[in-house]
Amino acid sequence: MNRFDHENLDVYQVAVDLVILIDEIVENLPRGRAYMADQFLRAGTSVVLNIALGKLESIQVLRRIVSIGWPDDRQQNVQES
Repeated sequence: MNRFDHENLDVYQVAVDLVILIDEIVENLPRGRAYMADQFLRAGTSVVLNIALGKLESIQVLRRIVSIGWPDDRQQNVQES
């Protein structure tokens, strides 16, 4: 099965484990603490999604840099011409 790039990151795997742990904690919260459960679950999910998004953005930036060069290099090339 093909994996997305972010799934190969150790930090991503730890974040997924965190979400599993949060889910176990939420199941054991006392009644009347639904607001806490919601906050925990959203926070854990946010960590996982931010890691995935960060990896995607870093790949996109790297591809752009490779295709057009560093911004400072382009400016220097203009000045040398």
